[in-house]
Amino acid sequence: MKKDYVVSVLSDYSRLDEIYHLTHDSLVDAEYITPQFNGKVQTSPHLDHISETSIVITEQNGQIVATISVTIDNAHGLPTDNYFKEETEIIRARSNEGVGVIWRIASRKEYRRNTHLILDTLYRGLQVMYRSSCCICLFVLAEKHVKFYERFFDAKIVSRKTTTVDHKIEIPMVLMQADVQRGWNTFKTNTKL
Repeated sequence: MKKDYVVSVLSDYSRLDEIYHLTHDSLVDAEYITPQFNGKVQTSPHLDHISETSIVITEQNGQIVATISVTIDNAHGLPTDNYFKEETEIIRARSNEGVGVIWRIASRKEYRRNTHLILDTLYRGLQVMYRSSCCICLFVLAEKHVKFYERFFDAKIVSRKTTTVDHKIEIPMVLMQADVQRGWNTFKTNTKL
């Protein structure tokens, strides 16, 4: 089947505003935040301009329709520190291996049911982690997405809590952990890539 979209890793920061707008719209559509005046959400802006963060985009006709970000542990921290700081520190302390986070997972509403597109976007994020010799992958997700990450990444729940992204709407969130190699193999098996 021919794909009408392209998945790539951003090579510069010129399209960050598009990422912030897409993140905002995705969170508003899911009813995780109230609409912001500027139509943008920057969940961990201090991590956007560092070499340990990679931003994956999926484009169709030049428009970004899906995105994820990948951050490998570094001196600036991880996005999981925002919601699960204690748990993240325990995972860091217990691991001699690289820890990273797949985060800022967003897509345009009309593309969310395109499973191939979403999986291809996540697949590229896994590639980034795998090539960075990262061994542990963390996710912060709304609880309703747990089954998907269990299936495609063999991820396990580390912790749960109710929190907010915008300090207004409370949502049940989970911290999940996956072994990158095992997740890579599970992902490839389940998606037959």
